[in-house]
Amino acid sequence: MPHILIKTTEFHEVTMTHDEAVEKLLIAHKVAEKKHYTDLFLSGISGPTLNSGLCAYAKNKNFISHTHIYTGTEPADYPEMVSCQICGCYLEGGYYDSALSRGLYFEVAGPDGNMYKDIYVMEMCNKIENISPIQDSDFAMFKEIMLHLKNAEPNDKINSVLSKLKYASFFPILADSIKSYNKSGTNMWKDTARNRVKTILEILGLCGILHTEEHKGSFYEYANWNTVHEEIRNKTNWRYPVAYWKGKDAIDWKAFEYWFGEYDALKDI
Repeated sequence: MPHILIKTTEFHEVTMTHDEAVEKLLIAHKVAEKKHYTDLFLSGISGPTLNSGLCAYAKNKNFISHTHIYTGTEPADYPEMVSCQICGCYLEGGYYDSALSRGLYFEVAGPDGNMYKDIYVMEMCNKIENISPIQDSDFAMFKEIMLHLKNAEPNDKINSVLSKLKYASFFPILADSIKSYNKSGTNMWKDTARNRVKTILEILGLCGILHTEEHKGSFYEYANWNTVHEEIRNKTNWRYPVAYWKGKDAIDWKAFEYWFGEYDALKDI
């Protein structure tokens, strides 16, 4: 069953200053529970919808309190549109609350979220009370993905792993499930099985499970996402840090244990 994130169909925009957003994000992260987010993630992994709130939670694991810092020349026409040197966000920002934005934030574009979107995602996820039970198929799919990563050849890039996962046992079932959901008319974003698996791999990067020594992501320290994306933005459609990962970098089992060590069904990977 898809997660019900919000019942209203109203459309409204929420805006705030950078410094207000910093405080909101710190509060949202402080009251959040790690297992709540991993449960949300795993319980939808093999179904037609995916809750990628774990993106926002993991990416901000080491988020730091700060005020907007900018030392460049401010543009005369749009002085509020200067990026903070700490987090990369503008002096002002916000998010739209609508059916389309919810679909984008929670199912597909989670790894793209800036601080303002992360606040929206986390505040919504924190309110979810009834999480669908994690099914055997959810655990089986996640384990199969992890085994493909574990057995990757040293020079395999993450895109090579994704290509191989198209032949995994779960892939046709997932594809049929998503196709049926796309035709149901209940969602405004048309997902695909390939995009779904790609998002999952990117989430593993944000969790620090897939990274390189040079590009560790946000598990060990906070990263300015505007800065870290600059090098890869025009070279690949993969997000940081998994864009740099190869099979030789292997799996960070310390990070895996941190996020998923409580699940007995995942002990034998």
